[in-house]
Amino acid sequence: GPVTSSSSTNGNAESKEGALVEKLMLDLWNGGIFESIKERLEVSAMKIVLSERRGESFDTQLVIGVRESFVNLCSAEDDKLKIYRETFEKAYLDSTDEFYQSRAADYLAQNGIADYMTYALEKLKEEDQRALRYLETSKKSDSADKLHKRCVEVLIRNFKDQILAECSGMIAANENKKLFRMYSLMNELEDGIEPMLACLEAHVLQDGLADMESCANTITTDPEKYVEKLLELFGRYSKIVKDSFQDDSHFLTSRDKAYKAVVNDVSVFKLELAVKPKGLSKTHPESKCPELLANYCDVAEKDEHEQAIDFGRNRGKIEGRASRFEIRSKQGRFHAISQGSSVEETHPGNFGGFRKGGELPLFRS
Repeated sequence: GPVTSSSSTNGNAESKEGALVEKLMLDLWNGGIFESIKERLEVSAMKIVLSERRGESFDTQLVIGVRESFVNLCSAEDDKLKIYRETFEKAYLDSTDEFYQSRAADYLAQNGIADYMTYALEKLKEEDQRALRYLETSKKSDSADKLHKRCVEVLIRNFKDQILAECSGMIAANENKKLFRMYSLMNELEDGIEPMLACLEAHVLQDGLADMESCANTITTDPEKYVEKLLELFGRYSKIVKDSFQDDSHFLTSRDKAYKAVVNDVSVFKLELAVKPKGLSKTHPESKCPELLANYCDVAEKDEHEQAIDFGRNRGKIEGRASRFEIRSKQGRFHAISQGSSVEETHPGNFGGFRKGGELPLFRS
């Protein structure tokens, strides 16, 4: 028959009574029985996890069952995970800390930084996967995130300085795979990659200047050789950033900053300009980069029939570079742009084809 208001009211009352009875039973169970065995359950579950970490045989369902018991036995309406967090989660996080505190240091001492980085990455991945099996993953739980942060601290931050100490040498030796592992580890820390950026900048500056100085006699008199050297250096450092740091924008910026300093350095390319403040004669050294680039533009723009240059022979070489590089002059600032990055040099005058406020397409990006 139809449900009357009286029967509906009785149903609600029975539902409330049932919930009250369930809560009372859970409280009695927790206080009378569970409280006395929960520590043993925690210890047993953590021993199973420890066996798994050691590569021994284990039963995953036992750990999952213990976890579910801690979750389901909580009677608190406002926080169903209270018991789980205070017991199972805490025990799991602490046991993970304890497991790696000594083992990580021992592994590093026995195997060195390069192998340790591989070890740390493997363990981070393993623990993330293990967390999805054994920890509570409902929307109200952040256990997996907590575990990951604990692992980052014990596996990475504790050895940050030792790992980063190898960075400069790896960049110089072009050890891209090792650098990528270091980058992956340091990227887990909020401030982790900053020292790596500094190492990259220092390498580009030192290596670039040394390379320029080694062939200064040639490139300062041959504009084409100069441009080829710029492209070679930029390609070299771009490859490091791509292979080692996945073209991370922070590393691209550091590359550009250091590369700009190499191009604009006055110790290798000097243009002696007379400067006479207050009637005194002085010479002020400036980068010869704009002059060399302007000369290159002049050569490239000569008529192919002129005897001074066989443009037809050089056209393919010039156009081949056109997709990679571009020289611009805007309001007296000369820009060398390659693959979306810029290197600029300020010079007060015009050189050959450079026109103040104008633009010359030498190599297009």
